[in-house]
Amino acid sequence: MSIQKNFKANGKLLLTGEYLVMEGAQALALPLVKGQQMQVNSNTEELLNWEAWSPDGLWFKSSFALPEISIVSTSDHLLAKKLKEILTEALKQTFFKKNRGFDIKTILDFNPAFGFGSSATLVALLAQWLGLDAFGLHHKIFGGSGYDIACATASGPIIYSIEKGVPKTQPIDFFPSFHHQLYFVYLGSKQHSAREIARFKDISKVNSSDIEQVNQLTEIVCNANRLEDFERALRAHEALLSGILKRTTIQEERFPLHEGVVKSLGAWGGDFVLVTTKKEKSAFVQEMKQAGYEVVYSFADMVLSHTSKKS
Repeated sequence: MSIQKNFKANGKLLLTGEYLVMEGAQALALPLVKGQQMQVNSNTEELLNWEAWSPDGLWFKSSFALPEISIVSTSDHLLAKKLKEILTEALKQTFFKKNRGFDIKTILDFNPAFGFGSSATLVALLAQWLGLDAFGLHHKIFGGSGYDIACATASGPIIYSIEKGVPKTQPIDFFPSFHHQLYFVYLGSKQHSAREIARFKDISKVNSSDIEQVNQLTEIVCNANRLEDFERALRAHEALLSGILKRTTIQEERFPLHEGVVKSLGAWGGDFVLVTTKKEKSAFVQEMKQAGYEVVYSFADMVLSHTSKKS
């Protein structure tokens, strides 16, 4: 009888240090309450049967013949090819000499279009199952800074950096007293992180003073006791990145009349933004809906905290 193995990984959002974290800057990364789970059962069919579920139900399924990991059937050939690439990197064919096959079910707590890390959490789950280095596996498959891998198993917010090619993670207490004035708003489009990173490397020049400024702003954001100080740091961060990326800020582009601050999270131009407001929740949600943004989460509902001081 097969004994089911269960694994879990957190989703993520990057509040400061986007792009520059790859150049050595310190970034404030937020693991999320929402994430992905994986259930693994063995079978005797010499097949790897895969089902991927989201809050809307089954969204992808595929079967792979073992040990060559060839696609037998699938509901989405492009996704199956990408999954095969990931599995081929993670699973060596010798692994299947001891194991005939597997039935694997993944369960996302969020819409896969949200950009909360469906790919990174998958890599983290596979690494947990197989006892692999999640950072190394993620780097081979996707590249990027790896902050999302660090968030996958973190118990709360972290300062993430890369020193001489080695990921560094520092747990911090980050649950501002003004958290009820912070919201995450979905822009309605998933950003292609790898493409945006490539664009950044092609056109952007970063110097040591830029890194130092981001580090200082990250520290201010982490320690702010007043919303006004928090907002001032976010504005300065957006202005700095706007100059480096040669792009207008998301606030100028989409929220020019908003009275608070709108901060890009991760790759600019897609996924979620952080929005500050002094309005009551119902009034703010209504404001966002009138502007065409239907998906709004409060900070407390989304961010995984080291402590239980949510209120």
